Amino acid sequence: MNRLKSCYKIRLYRSRLFYFLCAVLLALACFHFVYNFCLLIRVGFDDLFFPEKQSVYAASETQPTDNMPFITGVIIVIGYVLTQLELLGEIVLLAIGLFGNRLYVYQDDTRIFFAPRLFSRVSKRDICKIEPVSVENLGFWERLSSFNFGKKYLYRFTCYDTVLLLSSKDEAGMARLTADICARCNKTEEEETGTNNALGEKMSWFFIWESQLGCWIGAHVVSVLLLFK
Repeated sequence: MNRLKSCYKIRLYRSRLFYFLCAVLLALACFHFVYNFCLLIRVGFDDLFFPEKQSVYAASETQPTDNMPFITGVIIVIGYVLTQLELLGEIVLLAIGLFGNRLYVYQDDTRIFFAPRLFSRVSKRDICKIEPVSVENLGFWERLSSFNFGKKYLYRFTCYDTVLLLSSKDEAGMARLTADICARCNKTEEEETGTNNALGEKMSWFFIWESQLGCWIGAHVVSVLLLFK
């Protein structure tokens, strides 16, 4: 109960361009997801993934069975499932981008809802520094990978083994959280162990723009191949 009473929230900022792109991409992702699902219901599992099944069965009565159509069908089924899961993940992230964008602060941790990353919990022990940052000090890809199309109200969260880039117009809320973090004197992984962000370097490929874009393109290529099968 005391943890809930100490909670306050900070509204995170998004530009109009971001909201527009999120709305368009969310509509496309929802359409693609529903279309694939309806296609499965309308055509049927066997006819969609194993159209050669009946012909192979008939041919097997007079000659040895060829397993290639079955293997191809299994591969396409796996691609279909992965595509639907990827689309579902896109829908969740885009919905957060449209309707989330909050930072909830509790006594010992924070809950950040800010696409493209969903951190359900970031302990205050892991946040080492919060500082305002100017767009001139940021690379284009660094800002774009955090979906920050706006150039104002930017804050860099230096955590134990990673860095987050967030935007907020709530100066009072950010100042309150910054003072709380400064009083804790938390150390980064490099300061504590002498390593150069070892864990962050191993995991960072999950979060960079190029990896996300590559996964997105790959999933949709598989889906397009399925439609033209």
